[in-house]
Amino acid sequence: MKRLLTLTTMLCTLMILFTAPTMLQAVEIKGVNLPDKIAAGDADLSLNGAGIRKKLIISVYVAGLYLPERATEARAAIETDVAKQIRMVFVYKKVGREKMVEAWNEGFFNNSQERLNTLQERLDRFNSWFDADMHKGDEVVLTYRPGNGTTVSISGSEKGTIPGADFMTALWAVWLGDNPADQRLKEAMLGGGY
Repeated sequence: MKRLLTLTTMLCTLMILFTAPTMLQAVEIKGVNLPDKIAAGDADLSLNGAGIRKKLIISVYVAGLYLPERATEARAAIETDVAKQIRMVFVYKKVGREKMVEAWNEGFFNNSQERLNTLQERLDRFNSWFDADMHKGDEVVLTYRPGNGTTVSISGSEKGTIPGADFMTALWAVWLGDNPADQRLKEAMLGGGY
């Protein structure tokens, strides 16, 4: 009987460990290291998921989603008004500035078209910060802080902050919305593996 209780206890412990939502450990994808934990102002964020943005068969960049708590549902990752971050590290040799702006515009149109009028001025400012081509190894860090907005950093240079939770939700929807740029990347950022 004692042996049966010990076995039952072990099985219950294993079930809890394997079914409890956990954040990812640090990962390396295509030579890009994404840490498991980062600080965003006063908030401690953990890697929720990471993957590769592909265009046809070309790997363009590696992206990681950082949140304070695990989220497997896109809506929670997008709409929860908490500190969060998306990191993009380019693995393709060169992505032209025009292509970057075109991709941002398309992502906003495909996922937030009904709000585009109220977002357009801020989107134009955001796009203006992508004033150079992106090269292999370049990094874009998008950090949202409630009450402050979304701060954009490109290869270590802080470009500025776009105010509004509405802008952040539209920006996060580019990856996690109903019409994401890359469905596999969306699933990976929500913890589905890469």
